[in-house]
Amino acid sequence: MHIVEHRLPNGTNLQFVNREGLYAVNRFQSLLLADCACFEAVELCATTGRRLQDLRAHEICCGGGPAALALKASGVGHVEASDVNPQAVECCRSNAEHNGLSLERLAVFDVARDSHDETFDLLLCNAPCGRADQMPRRATPDIARAVDGGEAGIDVTSTVMQRAASWLRPAGRLVFVVTSMMDYRAVEQTLNKLFFRTWRVSIGSPLAQPFLPIGSERAGRLLQQCERGELFVWDGGDGWLWRLTWIVVAAKDAPTTIGELSLANCWYDIRCEGYRNAMTALGLSPAREGEMWRE
Repeated sequence: MHIVEHRLPNGTNLQFVNREGLYAVNRFQSLLLADCACFEAVELCATTGRRLQDLRAHEICCGGGPAALALKASGVGHVEASDVNPQAVECCRSNAEHNGLSLERLAVFDVARDSHDETFDLLLCNAPCGRADQMPRRATPDIARAVDGGEAGIDVTSTVMQRAASWLRPAGRLVFVVTSMMDYRAVEQTLNKLFFRTWRVSIGSPLAQPFLPIGSERAGRLLQQCERGELFVWDGGDGWLWRLTWIVVAAKDAPTTIGELSLANCWYDIRCEGYRNAMTALGLSPAREGEMWRE
């Protein structure tokens, strides 16, 4: 068990207690999603003339509840959270109590099987996005369920995108995580089908993330899959295999420019030769030096 502290865009500090055996709240995906959710809530109010306390939000696949708790701490009036794993739901409840917050509803919910009649202004989701053949051999059943996104890593994400339209209120937004280790091109195609000209990549995306020690067996398999064009990762030259994470915003009826899951516009150390080599192999041009940074 360890504690992750995070300062929200409005200056509020939250603490998340990560329990052993559950997918951890982390700054690369969970907390990036939480911050983007807060920005989207404020922007939604600015464009519709509504107040934060009038909004309804639901974090699906909540785990420790970072996005749900961030929205609640930011002033969103009605916030719910759910997960297929009862242990994750209890962790979210505990984190809420730890931060002096109370969600309107916490429930065990399987997005692929269960249904509801409620609608929301904001749907948040950090869905399982690892490919089934990438699962760590020692993963607990709970970790496997939290990470395994099926053969292409998109099973849960595809379901969420398909069901979101009926769960969103007018002008509502689905804010979710996509990584370059899943079939992100298939996600892009589905977005263009279901949310044509109404989806975009959130500011600050994609973000580069060190994922695995470069000498591990799994890293070797992932590099081979990258060479076959099945995903995108690279040797960071620092002993780690790196991947990208996007935060995608899909609106129900808010026209925008055509979205694209670009590999080039990301926050990273662009002097990484491994990244340059990977981009060159795909026939793409890296960003110019001096534009980006990596923590």
